[in-house]
This record gives sequence, C-alpha cells and structure tokens, in this order.
Amino acid sequence: INTVWNLMLDKPYSVGGKEYSGRVAKPGESDYWEVQKQRTATKITKGALREAGAPSQWVCEIALAHTDTTARNFGVQAPKFGDSWRINFSRVEKQGAVNWVWSHQVVYNCDENRYRGEVNMHLPDAWGYVLFADSNGQ
Repeated sequence: INTVWNLMLDKPYSVGGKEYSGRVAKPGESDYWEVQKQRTATKITKGALREAGAPSQWVCEIALAHTDTTARNFGVQAPKFGDSWRINFSRVEKQGAVNWVWSHQVVYNCDENRYRGEVNMHLPDAWGYVLFADSNGQ
C-alpha cells in the first residue's frame, strides 16, 4: 500500500496522446516525467488487505504540487479558485488481476447507442473532477 507511480498525458491516447513517465523514459530523456513535491499517505482503517474474503477499508491522502502538474507546460496554468481539472486514480494489484479506479469508467458507445462500462483507465471523459476552492469551499 502507498506504492505510487505517476503518469502525465498531454491529451487522451484516443486522439494521439503521449505518455510522460518513468515507465517510458529515464531521467534526462525528453519523455521522462516524475513529480518532485507530491506527498502521499495511506492507512488501513478496517481489516487487512491480504485476508481473502475479509472486508477491508483503506484511505489515502494525496497532496499535489502545482509546479509538478504544470511542469511539462502543455499550456496549463496553475489553477485558480473555481477552476476544475479532470483526474483519476487507479489501484492495480496482483500483476493486473485487480484493477480498481476511483471514478467509474462509463462512456457513451455510439455504435451501441448506450453508455457502457469499460476497464480502461485512460478515458478522460469518464474521470472525476477536482474543484479548486478556497478554505470555505467556495
């Protein structure tokens, strides 16, 4: 728990987006990206994660630095109060056998004329929103 890997997309893969991360490049290479100031914490609040059949519960806390999220400078400015960004979080375990995301990946399928769930983390139209507010939530 609390193993972190970050990936930055300049646009969705479906429209030619490119990945920037430590998975595709080494430090110093143009496609390398890693956060410098991100802070994370996790806590198991119920049960144990590795007990088969036993319910477990955990929480995570993430602090993102705007200097990290705007570092690739894709024309993105640090957010202002009232701005919102699309974001998602993924949990992958057991070499991909468990693939969980924070925001359900439900997208409209034009061929089927209906909404459909997808196992695909890379669908920004299905991600949740983070709203930047002041200390009063405004």
